[in-house]
Amino acid sequence: MMMTPLTEEEKRSRPLSVEEVAEYLQIHPNTILQWIKAGKLKAYKVGREWRIKRDDLNSFIDEKPSRVATLKITKEEKPDVKAAMKITVEERVPVVATIIVTTEKTE
Repeated sequence: MMMTPLTEEEKRSRPLSVEEVAEYLQIHPNTILQWIKAGKLKAYKVGREWRIKRDDLNSFIDEKPSRVATLKITKEEKPDVKAAMKITVEERVPVVATIIVTTEKTE
């Protein structure tokens, strides 16, 4: 029996593997597996492999809290970026960094 190739719509709607989600989010696949096992990310098993529906991934991303770190520095100061980005590794939340560079001396 010969299978017909998937249409573009079918390709976009098919569930994703753990590896595809990890690549998309730029994190390790084990983190994805931890989220699945903790019930944070909806997934289902096909044989021995986990699959994640795109809608479930989008919902997870929308619900996942993000942190905003703002760092204001002047021309004379050396920025302490690590202090501005204090996020624990376990949280693994997306971080938006805003760095404001001014030429004025602040007090």
